[in-house]
Amino acid sequence: MLSFEEGFIESQQLNQRLLQTIRLLGEYKGKQELFKQQAPQVLGTLRQAAVIQSTESSNRIEGITVPLERIKKLVTEKTTPRDRSEQEIAGYRDVLTTIHTSYTHIPFKARMKASSSF
Repeated sequence: MLSFEEGFIESQQLNQRLLQTIRLLGEYKGKQELFKQQAPQVLGTLRQAAVIQSTESSNRIEGITVPLERIKKLVTEKTTPRDRSEQEIAGYRDVLTTIHTSYTHIPFKARMKASSSF
């Protein structure tokens, strides 16, 4: 993919549509901050639904299938894992919790370009 090559983004021209999108992102960020202050419980509910869906989908990709009701209980920590599959789901929940609670302290850096063996 060209978009992952060093210098690709810097060489792109900024057209009117892209500038408008960037402006809208800033506007939506402001609205998000206002919404966080006015309706935090709604955002909490949406976040929990997203975590449950993410947990279910990610684990399904790995071949781990657990009934949705069990996933909900595991994600909300209302039950303990009964088997290895449920332990995997609880582990995924713990990682997401760490990311959501500590994201400001997690360093972010670009990965080194991997050599292609194709």
